[in-house]
Formats: sequence, structure tokens, C-alpha cells
Amino acid sequence: MNFFKRTFLVILIALFVISIVKDLTIGTVITEPIPQQSTAKQEPETNDSEPEAEEEKRYQVVEVKVGPGDTVLSIIEEINHGGVLFPIEQIIADFETLNPDTDPHQIRTENNYYFPVYVEKR
Repeated sequence: MNFFKRTFLVILIALFVISIVKDLTIGTVITEPIPQQSTAKQEPETNDSEPEAEEEKRYQVVEVKVGPGDTVLSIIEEINHGGVLFPIEQIIADFETLNPDTDPHQIRTENNYYFPVYVEKR
């Protein structure tokens, strides 16, 4: 009987570890968007320092005041209504282009930053 308890425990631990690895590598499948309430306030201003020749106006610029818990990606998803089809590296590079002296991983609450609003190509 002791053998069955140990075998069951080993199988249970293995399934737990496999589920954690899967969650960290693939992620959790979400079939519908999760509504997020952000305190980011949009101020639709265009930035004159926006690169003009960059891929025929791939994005417009909006100045946003960062709220508690906001990240660069959460704000970009919110102002683009969750429909951004660019790689994260490109989104971060665009943010760094618009805010040259800012680390995108260290944005501060209550500060204003410029964010790209991506234009759909038709």
C-alpha cells in the first residue's frame, strides 16, 4: 500500500511541475479579452519630434499620464484597443524613439510620456 501512495505522490508532483512549466512557457489561454481599468489619461497631442520617414506613418503619437500599475505595454494595449499586431520588441523600440531618455521598464506614475497609436494599413 505504501508503494501506491508514493507512486501517486510522484505522479501528482510531476503533473504540477508540468503545468507550471507549460504556464510559464506557453501561457494561459484566454478566449475573451479581460477588461482592464487603467487610470491612464489620454491627451491627444501630436509630437513634432515624431520620425516622419518611418514606414509611412506607422503610428500616431499620444501623450499619456501614467497611473498606478500601468506599464508601457498595458497603456499601448489600452490606447490601441488591444489590437496591436507588432512584436513587443518593435513596440518598445517605438516607445524609446518617442521618449529617448526613458527606460520603458522604469516609467514613473503621474509622469507624462509619448505612446504610439498604431495606424491600420488598408
